[in-house]
Amino acid sequence: MNRDGSDRRTIVDGIPAGMDSWTGIQPLGWSPTGDRIAGVDLEGRLVVVDVATGAARATPAGVFAGEPSWSPYGDRLATWLGEQLSVIDAATGTVTALYTTPEYAFELAWSPDGSEIAFLEGVPAEKGPRLAAISLTDRTIREIAGPAETRRDLLWSPAGDQLVWALAGNLGGAIDSLFRVPADGSAPPSDLADVPEQPDTPIAWSPDGANLVFVTAPVREECCAALWIVGADGSNLREVIGGLALADYGTGFDVTFR
Repeated sequence: MNRDGSDRRTIVDGIPAGMDSWTGIQPLGWSPTGDRIAGVDLEGRLVVVDVATGAARATPAGVFAGEPSWSPYGDRLATWLGEQLSVIDAATGTVTALYTTPEYAFELAWSPDGSEIAFLEGVPAEKGPRLAAISLTDRTIREIAGPAETRRDLLWSPAGDQLVWALAGNLGGAIDSLFRVPADGSAPPSDLADVPEQPDTPIAWSPDGANLVFVTAPVREECCAALWIVGADGSNLREVIGGLALADYGTGFDVTFR
């Protein structure tokens, strides 16, 4: 539907063309071009749905896909297919394996120019994951930052000059800090901002790269979540709005800038 609520329509009703079954997909990831939606179904397959026709295409059954990440131009998706970091052509479904990890790997983030994909690799319960990036030109891998505590919500800056993530100081998933590192690995990670020790949700950059926004929500309390903003240099950390009752809004927060 349109953003004003008009032109509401069903994209998939029943088993879509190109599929032998349909269990739904989640989370829903719109392509930057707005013509396709991707997600993972209950069988672990990566599914891409054409918004105009409702037709869909899925990766083979039996190989579990990780959460997909759209390329900046919306023509490809990156995902973990089992232990393989793979890129999938959104139009044809052609799968290209880029790298097979020897360890546990997760999270993917495309660089803004589409030339690299950053990822986390390593066992969080042991030494913690390292931050690395693979070139889509020659498939070389470079380490940007060595192993650290549990990292999550990896994100490139709009200019492509740095990456940020939430650093959880325990295995329960609570944010202790937001960290950043130069994308070329020329300097070690630095603490961007200490934030309330509450569960993290996805981080979002403002389009101009000047600010980051995120949501905090309590672990054991019924109320309440809050929306926070901080400058890209770590300055002016402030709560934008608080008192978002979980009973009204739920816990599946997501944030974005217009």
